[in-house]
Amino acid sequence: MKKFLGVTALIIAASGLGIWLTGPSSAITVGASGLVFGYFGYIMVRGIFDRHLIDIVIGAVMALCFAYQLTALLPTNEQISWQGHLFGFAAGIVGGWFFREKRQKPELTPPPPAFQKDPGSI
Repeated sequence: MKKFLGVTALIIAASGLGIWLTGPSSAITVGASGLVFGYFGYIMVRGIFDRHLIDIVIGAVMALCFAYQLTALLPTNEQISWQGHLFGFAAGIVGGWFFREKRQKPELTPPPPAFQKDPGSI
């Protein structure tokens, strides 16, 4: 639940700021499409960052099934806020990396000492 709320907050903030900073001043933006695109980006990359095969497969299937949605990331219609889509999608990818499962790095054991001769023997 904590991960879901964190990813959601990140996507909402990034999508909203992205629209506010780059959108035209006369535009009126309504809807949660930035959040939807953010979840889409998160699902696509989550398996790659967490290194879980099932999540990688789910992300790949989602990417193939909804590949046409990626065309909405670019400006094609003046009345559609593509900035929200783009920044939401990017925030989803960042959220996938930021909220990944952090793994412990394996500790490297020092190699055993090399065979040493007794200094008194020849």
